[in-house]
Amino acid sequence: MPQAPKPPQGKAAEDAVLSFIEQWVNALAHLARFAKSNRLVAKHTAALHESLPALAAPSGEIVFKELHGILLVNGAPLRIAAQDTAPVAEFLFVMLKHNLRALRLRGDVGFDDFLDLLERLARPPADETSRFFTTTHLPFGPGIAVELMTALVEPVRPPDAEPPAPAPVAAERPPAEAIRHAGLAAENPRRPAAKERPPEEMNVRVIVRVGALALYGAEVGWAHAPEATVPSQGEKGAVLAAPVGEHELIIRYDQYQVSQTVVVWENNQTAEVDLQKMFDHDGK
Repeated sequence: MPQAPKPPQGKAAEDAVLSFIEQWVNALAHLARFAKSNRLVAKHTAALHESLPALAAPSGEIVFKELHGILLVNGAPLRIAAQDTAPVAEFLFVMLKHNLRALRLRGDVGFDDFLDLLERLARPPADETSRFFTTTHLPFGPGIAVELMTALVEPVRPPDAEPPAPAPVAAERPPAEAIRHAGLAAENPRRPAAKERPPEEMNVRVIVRVGALALYGAEVGWAHAPEATVPSQGEKGAVLAAPVGEHELIIRYDQYQVSQTVVVWENNQTAEVDLQKMFDHDGK
């Protein structure tokens, strides 16, 4: 008989589970905003898939289950301190919004099936098709099993019956007001409401250096908007705005021009570009 999965043993094992959950909700956030062909999305989903075998050892699978607002891992609850972390709250929020009671993942699950599951969970629940919810047990390939809280079946209407009145359509929120994780248009009741929602574009402070010296007057801009450059101001840098994702940064100083890829992931982050290191590297 197959060995039953065991709960995480010790703090190190639980930390590995928490790291996986954090990467999971980040991957859903990226999938909600970008196509799966995006380099950032491909990188995060591939890393998440590659971490599964070690996480599922030694039984070969790991089971997440929601029980009255508590996350169980292989049948045992995480510690209270872990339950109260933001990634676990977001993970539970996604499960509840998608009517999931349990999620079973084998360590050898195929990447395509795994990505299919992530894509479905990254969509708002309203986008799901009812044919996927005619049972409480839903397979996503041989390595994934999903147990729903309740089967969602469209009611059968007699042919001569009057069609039901259409449900009122809620006003669509602008993108800047959407929930960051998993693109869900509702508040997470397990997390305190933020005073401000993250902006659609994030500010990035770019500091241009030559060794320890921070430069004034270096022209800094994005490759996709070459006409909109900002002069650097020493340690204050140059502040640019861009959506979350990878962007090519262009720096011009005197007769020199260099480029560097910057991953924008949070508001008011700082990126430093050391021209001396770049020139030394090119000269090798």
